[in-house]
Amino acid sequence: MIFKNISRAYASLNKIVTLVLLCASVILNLSACSDETDAKKTGRDQEKELILFGAEIYPPFLYFGPDGQLTGFDYDVAAEACRRMGYTFDFKLINWADKKKLLADGSVDAIMSCFSMDGRLQDYFWVGPYILSDQKIMVKKDGNIKKLSDLNGKTLCVQNTTKPDLFFSNMENEVSKPTPHLKELLSFSSTEEAFSAFLQNGCDAVAAHEAILAALARERRDLVFIDEPLLQVKIGVAFFKAGDHALGYAMQDALNTMIKDGFIKETLQKYHMNNAIPSL
Repeated sequence: MIFKNISRAYASLNKIVTLVLLCASVILNLSACSDETDAKKTGRDQEKELILFGAEIYPPFLYFGPDGQLTGFDYDVAAEACRRMGYTFDFKLINWADKKKLLADGSVDAIMSCFSMDGRLQDYFWVGPYILSDQKIMVKKDGNIKKLSDLNGKTLCVQNTTKPDLFFSNMENEVSKPTPHLKELLSFSSTEEAFSAFLQNGCDAVAAHEAILAALARERRDLVFIDEPLLQVKIGVAFFKAGDHALGYAMQDALNTMIKDGFIKETLQKYHMNNAIPSL
């Protein structure tokens, strides 16, 4: 009798121990799943916190400062916009011809590099404009080019696929402005290369964003802009057209606020730029 009672007690205890171990196992598994989910969620959140901008070196918009670090107007604007949005940011220098592909495959989140919206509205999801930019022509002060029509029969240096390149190759003349009949249009992979060719008498004039040419010319007194601007373009930030636009909308709100509270104006003054600011 005593043996049977002991056996029953042992069996009951064994069931209780088994139940406790089973519950503990379930709790541990649930905890592990929760930790894994949290880890994955944290990873996604960390990815979202960084906005990677694709860009080219375009002083004064983006360039390397004396300390070897990137700086410039676009750098400061991106930094402030991302700060207000609660994001960190970085710039990745790219081959300008690959910009659309890099957006499509996710290599960069946006393109921000003195990027003109005009003529490209259907190619990207645009944020902006946050400034306007005059495309101008720079010539030698002692030369005979004083106005746009004086470019007839002359050689002009430009960066390929930029607005002046498209304008003078008659691929894109949105303002219906009479186009001078150039002797030759020389296209280069960068504005710096086009400007260098101009300095070495490889062409009679060079065309690009006014602020960029002014930065490249610096204190040179022998170079001037012709008074007549080629055209004025809107500068914006380009996102992948088929992507999620939530980030773009957030950046648009930040840039609009920066225009209203004077940050854009102050930053233009910091870099000695006279670009116009769009009205909201």
